[in-house]
Amino acid sequence: MEISKNIRNFNYGDVISVKDKIYKTGKVIDNIIQSFKNKLYSNLNEYLVNQFDMKNIANLPELFDSGIECELLQTDGGGWQKGKIKINITLEFIPDQPDVTETAANSHLSPLDDLRNLTSK
Repeated sequence: MEISKNIRNFNYGDVISVKDKIYKTGKVIDNIIQSFKNKLYSNLNEYLVNQFDMKNIANLPELFDSGIECELLQTDGGGWQKGKIKINITLEFIPDQPDVTETAANSHLSPLDDLRNLTSK
């Protein structure tokens, strides 16, 4: 199974600290992928058999790779649309405080604007 190693906001070689333990992000991703390989196929296959009476989905690994051909009927009345359904797994880092450059770019007023307004009066 080839799962895309989709990492947002950090690199595969970066290091994270969780509860006083340090891990390489790449190792965390590799372990998550291995866990999915070991457990998810059998659990998902069991769920599909029990819930939808779908026996032994031969192309189950494709759910994580290229996707499985399907058709979607949406409620907007557009009719059936052909395509693929695919499962993506993403590990994302969300900082407690936004990056200073990001904050400045997103704010319309500079902290100095108040001073400029006072001196121009």
